[in-house]
Amino acid sequence: MPAPGAKRVILVADDDDSILRVVTMMLSTKGIRVITADDGEQALERATKQLPDAILLDIRMPKLDGFEVFEKLRANPLTAHIPVAFFTADKDFTDFRKAQEMGSLIYISKPFKPNTLIDSVTMLLASNKRRRTTDI
Repeated sequence: MPAPGAKRVILVADDDDSILRVVTMMLSTKGIRVITADDGEQALERATKQLPDAILLDIRMPKLDGFEVFEKLRANPLTAHIPVAFFTADKDFTDFRKAQEMGSLIYISKPFKPNTLIDSVTMLLASNKRRRTTDI
């Protein structure tokens, strides 16, 4: 739960700039602060430095894919607790199965409906049991 007056923060990583803009706009209107990354390495760096409340990862990204980022986040004690959702345009069932096996709570297919994204992010943020003491 955030400190009184603190905004919830989500990191959104996708190599498609239009997706980043749309997701940022949608979540910002709900009072969520969005940090963006356009590749896997940048996502990992920003997650480690800024410790968001939740992370939304595209599976297919340059440098590190979403699954690689997820594994590195889980291996780091600073980021291991952060809930992660995957989103992708791939309709590959094996990716969905892999995300579940890795422990991801939510898997969103692109294109997504605005309400689906908002509801998924709300559930993802609610799953973060760690209390934020300061606004990032």
